[in-house]
Amino acid sequence: MLHVAIRNTELQRFVEEQVSSGHFHSADDVVAAGLALLRSDPDVTVPAKELEELQREIGVGTEQADRKQFSNFTAEDVIAEGMKKLNGRTGN
Repeated sequence: MLHVAIRNTELQRFVEEQVSSGHFHSADDVVAAGLALLRSDPDVTVPAKELEELQREIGVGTEQADRKQFSNFTAEDVIAEGMKKLNGRTGN
């Protein structure tokens, strides 16, 4: 069995928030959803500007989570929205 450590504290918080908010049942499920997205398009890269925006949005989400402000959606919703954004960015 493979065990993966997430050393980036911001990513650790993100995974923990996804689980504690009920969006995923476990950290394994969060990582699996991310890997499924990567598997669907192994050439996915995130430009620096988009990465900065994503990090900013994660910060906003972290603040909202700290205030117990959550939205109800499923893992499938997250994946579908990510694919929609990805397809819009790549022109697919």
